[in-house]
Amino acid sequence: MPDTLPLLGRPPITYSSAVRKNYNLLRELDHVPANKKQYSDLWSQRASIEAVVRRHLQLQNEDACMVLDPREWIQGAFNVCVLVQVSLGGSTTKLIFRCPKPHKLAGLMDEKLSSEVVPDISTPYMLLEHIGSDKVQMLSNTLDTHMADPNRRQNLFRGLARIMLSLARIPQAHIGSFRFRNDGTVALTNRYLSCSLAILENDGAPRSIQRDGLYCCTDSFVSDLLTFHHGRLLTQENAVFSENDCRGQMAVMLLLRAISHRYIKQEHRSGPYLLNLTDINPSNIFVDHEWNVRGLIDLEWICAAPAEMLHVPHWLTGCSIDEIHGKEYDKYDQVRQEFMSIVAKEEHGATMEHAISVSDIMGEMWNSKGVWFWHCLTSVDAMTFLLEDHLCPTGCLSSEVEHAVSEFWCDDAGTVVRKKLADKAKYDEVLRCRFA
Repeated sequence: MPDTLPLLGRPPITYSSAVRKNYNLLRELDHVPANKKQYSDLWSQRASIEAVVRRHLQLQNEDACMVLDPREWIQGAFNVCVLVQVSLGGSTTKLIFRCPKPHKLAGLMDEKLSSEVVPDISTPYMLLEHIGSDKVQMLSNTLDTHMADPNRRQNLFRGLARIMLSLARIPQAHIGSFRFRNDGTVALTNRYLSCSLAILENDGAPRSIQRDGLYCCTDSFVSDLLTFHHGRLLTQENAVFSENDCRGQMAVMLLLRAISHRYIKQEHRSGPYLLNLTDINPSNIFVDHEWNVRGLIDLEWICAAPAEMLHVPHWLTGCSIDEIHGKEYDKYDQVRQEFMSIVAKEEHGATMEHAISVSDIMGEMWNSKGVWFWHCLTSVDAMTFLLEDHLCPTGCLSSEVEHAVSEFWCDDAGTVVRKKLADKAKYDEVLRCRFA
């Protein structure tokens, strides 16, 4: 048995660690050869890529255009970015020839592309400006180093607050996301498609919101998001580790349905809805040396959503969402208050086309703990931790209580539990064979 197996974007993993993960490692392992093949295919077609770039830029014969070595390419969760160097008129610049990863967008390729280009453009690539230089870089490169610098922090918070308020300025009539029309204009005609939904659907979770499924009522939206997570639990082979874990997850989803009315503001349940960035993270934000925001990428994950979903980014203190408790909670709250003071100040000078105060509703969601409810619905794998840590009275969710509540999951919850345990046993055996 090999000691470790390689993963994309993560360190190599051992079997003992893999079998304890709550995401599907079998799919993650399959992504490695699929990614390698895509790189190889793109490299073998580098002459065609260069020809396409030449045509788009209308380069002359004397102008140089070269696909750079694959070791210089950039990849994210859903795309491969082929770096192309162009020399024109004595100056040299880099462009990005971006291609989606089919193995990370199962059933979502056309839908994701329609949020980036018009439907009539069927070829799955985009030619983009390359952001990155000695003066501008990803925030993630310096987040840990400079977060303690109050001046840089203020610059970053001001930039993010202005972006947040700018997106939220114009009210939207529905919950959903934008799609390009054939004439190049965009319209709010696609379902709510966040980054986390795309990840879970690619991992096999059945779709609960159809592509044209827009919402004009927050209650229905919340109900369908919870139905989506129900489907994820039923279909993910390694979703549970034990009977108690299975019943605990069932109970959590049922409890979220029961308490949802506490975190949906009745005066806004029919809108207006506000745009927000569902995939804002330090690697999608480009800043200069002083942390002034100079660029954003992955804007295709912008969605119109309930105003209650607006929140201060959880990663500002370097923690994952499920690590914000105890001392880390206090640390995050301190940074959150600093961020919110800037949001309130920027909002005072902004012109909003609706009566919702962004800073007020963000403050209300924090004080009511509603922010954690909405994180439960949008998290890939932290729902149980968030409900237990932030929404439930301490110690109230004993295994006995979880068992009793889980019986309301369906007519025969015990059958579901037994099936999920059998799924996990089969998954573990297949995983063991992969390491053999």
